[in-house]
Amino acid sequence: MEEQKGKRAPKHPKVVGWTCFGIGIAAFALIAVGLLFWRNPFYAKVIDASVQAWDPETADDERVPYIRVDHMELQDTGYYSVDKDGQVCGRYYIGHIGPYSVFVEMSPSVEVGDREGLTDMSVEGRWVSAETIVSRAAGEKGLSVAEYTGKYSICRQHIRTGDTGRAADFLVYAIAAAAGIGFLLLGKIFITQKETEG
Repeated sequence: MEEQKGKRAPKHPKVVGWTCFGIGIAAFALIAVGLLFWRNPFYAKVIDASVQAWDPETADDERVPYIRVDHMELQDTGYYSVDKDGQVCGRYYIGHIGPYSVFVEMSPSVEVGDREGLTDMSVEGRWVSAETIVSRAAGEKGLSVAEYTGKYSICRQHIRTGDTGRAADFLVYAIAAAAGIGFLLLGKIFITQKETEG
């Protein structure tokens, strides 16, 4: 009996090919769904704080993961965030979008002399929950979160300019696209093969 060399080719390559095609198409369908309903790192909503009265409380309905605000005036709040090692990783400023005051978490590398007031700033980052900073600020004023946000028109979301996760989002979509293309090409290879007998 002759020794079989190499791997056996699929008996029905077209079936395998169309299966690969289906997986490839599913990968691109998932990408489309992710861009529409999850996070789209290719898009950031652009707001001009000096002329546009946009209601940031509608951002959840608009599915806004990233935002850029131009011509924003920022004031240092004195609040900051720390990392797991206890190092300052972000400083909180406050600015205005429409009728709301919005916290902005920025890099601590801003020069000390510039911290009190930053004018005509262009701020871009992740639009995330402000629960931690809002709870902290409300507590220091002896108010509940609802009382604090209502009294000072504070938005319950804030802009995080650092550690946005945007690069990770790009990577997820890139991997999904590469997998989709790979399965489509693999499907084409199998479909063009002739079926083996027996």
